[in-house]
Amino acid sequence: METIKIFIVSIIAFTHFQAYSCTIFSGKDSKGQIWAGNNEDWLFTFKSYLNIVPASDKSFGYFYFTYNHPNLDQQGGTNDAGLFFNFNWIPGADYNQGKKKEYYPGGTFKLFEHILKHCSTVQEVIDLFKKYRLDNLESSQLHIADKYGNLGIIAGDSMKITQASFQVSTNYNIFNPAQNEEPCWRMPIAQKLMENNEPTFESFSRICSSTHQYDPEGAGTIYSNIQNLSTGEIWLYYGLDYQKPYKTSISELLALGDTSICIHDFFKDQELVKALKFCEQGKYQKAITTINSIHDSTFQSEALSFLATGLIETGGMFEAYPVYEIYFNSKVPAISDIVNKSITLYCIGKKNEAIETIDKYLLIYPENTELIRQKNRLNGQFDKTCNYRIELKGYESAKHVVIDNFLLTKTDGFMTKAGDKWVLDLQLYPGEFYFAFVVDGKRMMLPGFQISDFNGIPYNLEKVKKLNYLFSKVKKHKIN
Repeated sequence: METIKIFIVSIIAFTHFQAYSCTIFSGKDSKGQIWAGNNEDWLFTFKSYLNIVPASDKSFGYFYFTYNHPNLDQQGGTNDAGLFFNFNWIPGADYNQGKKKEYYPGGTFKLFEHILKHCSTVQEVIDLFKKYRLDNLESSQLHIADKYGNLGIIAGDSMKITQASFQVSTNYNIFNPAQNEEPCWRMPIAQKLMENNEPTFESFSRICSSTHQYDPEGAGTIYSNIQNLSTGEIWLYYGLDYQKPYKTSISELLALGDTSICIHDFFKDQELVKALKFCEQGKYQKAITTINSIHDSTFQSEALSFLATGLIETGGMFEAYPVYEIYFNSKVPAISDIVNKSITLYCIGKKNEAIETIDKYLLIYPENTELIRQKNRLNGQFDKTCNYRIELKGYESAKHVVIDNFLLTKTDGFMTKAGDKWVLDLQLYPGEFYFAFVVDGKRMMLPGFQISDFNGIPYNLEKVKKLNYLFSKVKKHKIN
């Protein structure tokens, strides 16, 4: 029988992975039709979803995008009344009035569910935000458009309906430019393309392609979408391939019923997706051969990076190490690549090789704190700055155990073996910590913690109340 302990070990705050976020654009063409589109930029995952909810007698039909799970908060969405929204991350916005507003009953997910079900205009959305607050709106911009030609932006306390025929938003604070940490290179490109070209599928495709992001460490534009809000037409791009769009419409999507679809399932003929399917069957050499069949060398390296990241860092498929090794050897590795390689080796039972990998690069980067931290972690020694520990007994024969949490990548959440238990120290804020254990790929909740749910996703729940107490299942006492 497994035993579980979780306790405070010191004081520090959890650092959220900072999204690259999006480029979003909308505008009116010469026929009066309204267009909207965006690039969704973040650490690559194969678990990006398009979720569909049909209309009812009392609500519009709609679809929305989510990252890593269908039930997590909406990244963007559109309803069959022609209302579109999407988010940008921004450096900061004043949100003093937000403290005086009430929360929408049920939280963020329910607020945007209400918007998609019942709102048809930008003004209706703005009216809702005059009444309700939204956590993190001080660090995000809400881009809104409707088929009547209204275009709007909300960020912190600021809200406006755009008077021009188009609007563009990126990671640039439109209302308070002084708070921007640095210029956004995508903003002037998208603006110039909007100024010089009428909105069409072709011109919006060019914006998607011209403003896409790619980081060799596996982050960038996961997918792009273009929509004609007047006709309901929709085009999707995936994995930086701007040659092969998938075309559908909101009516075709709603006809599929209440369902969630991995976006990559629309692109089964794409080499990146074919390689994923081979990996899921354990045919790693076929996956590598498929990626190598891509003739464009730049696109080939991008696909390999996305494949490795989606399998290992966000997918936790550590058995796909042969693919990660090819990716690792294809370039000069970044520190994060070295760390992820060592974690993958550890999780397939090669602890000595994992430590040797870190030692090799410590000879080159002897003062690198991330490599030092990783070597200590592989040896079961965690940062003194961590404030929360999870210990799990009863799975001594498991190959690897990972904590599943929507703020952690699989490599962030991997646990190390310490005798007869698995151990992980974390940095957490006081509040509610939702998590599950993934033991050799099998997700499970364990009875040592409260079992709850987040937006309908089952999780264990631990409430972190104070940072100066030691917690266990049966008692708590102050740390001296």
